[in-house]
Amino acid sequence: MVYRRTILLVGNIHTHRQGFAIQGDATILWEKVLPFLESYQDWDRIVLHHLRRDDPATLALRECLKPRTRWLELPGERERWAVPKREHSWEQHLWHQGRESRRKRRRVQNRLEEHGNYRYQSYTTVEDARAFARIYFRIMVRSWKPPEISRDFFRHLCRHSAELEWFRSYVLFMDDEPVSFQLGFLLDNTYFCYKTAYHKEYASYSPGIAVVDYAITDAVRHGATQIDLLTGDDAYKAIWCNQEIQQVGFLSKR
Repeated sequence: MVYRRTILLVGNIHTHRQGFAIQGDATILWEKVLPFLESYQDWDRIVLHHLRRDDPATLALRECLKPRTRWLELPGERERWAVPKREHSWEQHLWHQGRESRRKRRRVQNRLEEHGNYRYQSYTTVEDARAFARIYFRIMVRSWKPPEISRDFFRHLCRHSAELEWFRSYVLFMDDEPVSFQLGFLLDNTYFCYKTAYHKEYASYSPGIAVVDYAITDAVRHGATQIDLLTGDDAYKAIWCNQEIQQVGFLSKR
């Protein structure tokens, strides 16, 4: 994607988070992608970010960039992960997150119970992915988040990951209205919490926390042993997260 004369790889599809975008030798991938990006004329900057510092794909990228003197490596954000200790179940992991985390989860659940008319729905199939994409955009336009730049990208992301049987997303309904979603993927025993948003008129119920909590619990039931909650120091992530992983980025300017 080219946005304000900056080339970005839409949705960070070059990262570990969407492993289905990098199947095969990462060095071969970068040797094809970099010349293609640099050959584009109408840009001032190329940005590759959200790369794990020591990931094999990042190591391959560093090697490919060595002869390219325009490129700079920059420190990135920290990813937040929930990784139970080997001897702990998921319930034990949540207990060890502390009293405040338990209190937050309980408060959110109590608000939903007081409201009464709510339900969760999971989406995993190709047909589900189409339905989820419609709900995704419906919630996004009612949320606090900016509108999507590329709707086609998210439709394709949902459909393609469902075809590969990695798509696992969730919606919280209140009064039969979709109020929050968790777009995610379950791959190699890791659940990737790719994107979350909620209807701002329901903010008092903390529907974002509610749907993430449900999604993570359900993903664990289906084999997830660790959870990637992406970057950002949002306080709510402390409910589940106990580890951080450093990211890096790469920048090229004219």
